[in-house]
Amino acid sequence: MALPLRLLLRFADADGEQRFVRHYVAFYFRYAQASLLLGIVLVLGDYLVDRIAHSDGPANLQRLTVAVPVLLGGLGYSLLPQARRLWQPVMSSFIFAVAVCLIGILVRIDVEGGAGLKSWVGVLNFTFLEFYCFVILGVQFRHALSSGAAIMVAFLYALWGHAGLSTEQAAYWTYHVVTVFILAAGIGWWREYLLRMEFLARTALDDSRLAAEERAMRLAHYDEATGLPNRRLFAELAAPALERFRRVEVGCAVLHVEIDRLGGVNDVFGRGQGDAVLAGIAQRLRACIRGGDLAAVQ
Repeated sequence: MALPLRLLLRFADADGEQRFVRHYVAFYFRYAQASLLLGIVLVLGDYLVDRIAHSDGPANLQRLTVAVPVLLGGLGYSLLPQARRLWQPVMSSFIFAVAVCLIGILVRIDVEGGAGLKSWVGVLNFTFLEFYCFVILGVQFRHALSSGAAIMVAFLYALWGHAGLSTEQAAYWTYHVVTVFILAAGIGWWREYLLRMEFLARTALDDSRLAAEERAMRLAHYDEATGLPNRRLFAELAAPALERFRRVEVGCAVLHVEIDRLGGVNDVFGRGQGDAVLAGIAQRLRACIRGGDLAAVQ
């Protein structure tokens, strides 16, 4: 399983990618639920601060009547049984819906004369949305990238078309908005890259440990040269078979085969050739016995 260093971060192996996605969702799911609660708290904080600093206009009230219910909807979805399976695409769409709500509210606050989209509050909200998308909510980068870009486009559309700014002012804020987007996207990319590297290293370690355990188990029960069960495994398999034959009063036979002059083969041609002779004999034995018979090496 290889990790390609490309923009959208995807393992070349489809099975490896699926394993990583399951690991990723399991790692971030509870964290993302807590992030949804954090989003609700922050929106409520914005409402209270704006109410203290300015008059409690209809636009500010929409933080409670529109933005908070959307966040509660996302939290409610996370409690559904199928939430984990569709978490990535749903949450990437959800954060865009939250962004559209907040951008619309900020535009209305500007109209009412408050500190909205065209103030530092607007850029601060945009910064929160981008980092919420790329980092806090735990959405995979390839999903977060489309949502983050859509949020930026929606914000710039509102900034240029509905904020009433001059061209110079809009260009000034656009520079900072694009900078925040690039920064958030870079951090999100790097976060997932490190998580993929950690997953890759852990998977390789688990695979090597599993292979070592399987090899140790095989060496404990099978002869390395012939691949036949050794005396230990033969005893484990033969005991219940003999007991079964005894209960039904059916006879069975044990055939003991010795190989003459094998030591001479080892002396003349080496141990490797002797093992090859044993492997050939084992192969012939397997071809001769029936399906219910057992061939083993002493």
